[in-house]
Amino acid sequence: MGLIDAIRRLPSWAEIAITMTLAFGYFMLASIRVWLAGSGGSVEAMTFDDGIVSDLIGIETMALLVLLPFLWLRGWRPADIGLTPTWRGTGYGLLLMIAAFALLAALGLADQLLRAVFVTAPAALPTNATSHEAAATVTASPELVLFVSLLNGAYEEIFVAGYLITALSRLTSERHAVVASVSIRIIYHLYQGTAAIVAHLASGWLFAWVFLRRRDLWPLIVAHALWDLIALNGSRMPSG
Repeated sequence: MGLIDAIRRLPSWAEIAITMTLAFGYFMLASIRVWLAGSGGSVEAMTFDDGIVSDLIGIETMALLVLLPFLWLRGWRPADIGLTPTWRGTGYGLLLMIAAFALLAALGLADQLLRAVFVTAPAALPTNATSHEAAATVTASPELVLFVSLLNGAYEEIFVAGYLITALSRLTSERHAVVASVSIRIIYHLYQGTAAIVAHLASGWLFAWVFLRRRDLWPLIVAHALWDLIALNGSRMPSG
């Protein structure tokens, strides 16, 4: 039995495990390490320079070069995860990004209000919807920032939303699929600090709900790419 036959004969649970390990295993381990080094609270500010951004592009590109043929052999096609770019989907993606911003801003304000009334501890969530990105400083070139925003938005949503939710829904249930999707999304964002847990719990649930309701992945990709682009440019270090 050749390698291709072996891949095609894999059970579904093994396919999911392989895919998610290759797609996010490195990011999850690295994120946990950074989070633990910060004692689970605030992490050190990160600097996204050309080197770090190029490394991210390289890692995600290599994973895609392995996973896309693997999943193709397993019978997956873009339509199976709702990956069909349309202008309508692009418009929904813009609305989804605005909704995510509004949701996180509302959670931040509610958190600050409750803490002001009942406790004196510092707020867990900032009122700025994008500031859960761990006070990053961006020095990478605008071209790299644009490219990584587009690539990362597609990469994350293809695997953590489109693929994982669809595959696990077939194997178990939609509820379990959403829990797994949101949990993985939280773990590989832990490097952003404690605020990332609440922020990505909320935004991950919103993205999963939209995907299950529409079975259209394109709005999620557009919203994520725009989010990254705005957040990274908002953290850019002024030149001169």
